[in-house]
Amino acid sequence: MREVEIKIKVPDLNGLREKLESLGCQFGDSVEQEDVVYTRNIGSLETFLANSEFLRIRTQSNGKKIFTYKRQRVNVLKSLNMNLR
Repeated sequence: MREVEIKIKVPDLNGLREKLESLGCQFGDSVEQEDVVYTRNIGSLETFLANSEFLRIRTQSNGKKIFTYKRQRVNVLKSLNMNLR
């Protein structure tokens, strides 16, 4: 599985949603999530992001828990993700 995550500011969220729905996208219910991240070095954001491996436990409002291991590859846009559900 390859995960691609892009974050952008959307000036017209309703317009975007309508366009995506017109293209066949279906949206599910919103889910809140809380992440706890473990890594070797903490401190400043720069120190934190310099780590090459991260473990994350994500708890969702629907009761689901997801354990993720991320290892940095060439740059921050590529990582190896293994999810255990």
